[in-house]
Amino acid sequence: IAFGIATVFFLYFAKNSDYFSFSSQRLKWPLPVRWFHVVTVFAIYFACVIFIAPLIAKYNLPHQFPPDVLAWAKNLPHDPREEDLFKREDLRGLTCFTIDPADARDFDDAVSLERAPHGNYTLGVHIADVAHYVKEHSPLDREARKRGTSVYFTEEVLPMFPENLSNGLCSLREGVPRLAQWVFLEITPKGEVGVRVDLAAVTN
Repeated sequence: IAFGIATVFFLYFAKNSDYFSFSSQRLKWPLPVRWFHVVTVFAIYFACVIFIAPLIAKYNLPHQFPPDVLAWAKNLPHDPREEDLFKREDLRGLTCFTIDPADARDFDDAVSLERAPHGNYTLGVHIADVAHYVKEHSPLDREARKRGTSVYFTEEVLPMFPENLSNGLCSLREGVPRLAQWVFLEITPKGEVGVRVDLAAVTN
């Protein structure tokens, strides 16, 4: 087996966590040997760049937002405005915690748990109120319909909405007010469940 200079270079600096892609070509002269060279070094550290790019191209995944979508998102506030809180139940005094891991790309849902009267428990499920900001037939709505969902990779995400929404205004981040929809489940010690639904709230 004959190795090119680039091959030797890559193998010398490679680590145990690296993966390699090889291509080969059979040579008939002067000896019937096979020439190998490294096409790509798939390092774990650079996996988000090397692995994801081919997948984006293969499945035609949208990874950039059109200018009109970005412009529409840019006009949205950084935090909920006073008028956004009108006719919403204020749940900012309620202890809510996310059910996403610490390294999640966004936090669009959370839960709360309190002791209810008569020994029952009240479980609250809180979902970011994205629809308050994404109006029907708006550029944001059309782009979201086209994408269908966010696409998550190990070290990267292709969000359904621009970052100031997906990781900001519509992300239930700690210590900042966010608009949410919620449902409360009252659970008895026997596991019987009662439901109370409200489509407008503000959480913290």
